[in-house]
Amino acid sequence: MDEILITGVSGGLANLVAQELAKEYRVVGVDVRPRRHREPFPGKFYRVRYQHRNMADVFRRHNFKILIHLGRIRNTVGRLKERFDLNVLGTRNLLDLYLKFELE
Repeated sequence: MDEILITGVSGGLANLVAQELAKEYRVVGVDVRPRRHREPFPGKFYRVRYQHRNMADVFRRHNFKILIHLGRIRNTVGRLKERFDLNVLGTRNLLDLYLKFELE
């Protein structure tokens, strides 16, 4: 069974996507926020910032075939620098890791 990485799984949309895809894939989820959903996560969950070097450790531990990036901080939450760090630099780091680890 192929393994997929989904970001933002503490949010509603990414959590629903993870629940559905877990029927056909091994799901690994990451988010900067803790999970607060009633149902358990259907795979392995890591609480990590996308722009942090620990994100590379997640890629090293798994053999992902697919990356689904749904994580982001809304404009109404946090300071501008915090949003920039996660939304822009975090996405850039995810794309760099995607290329480095040669995901499909």
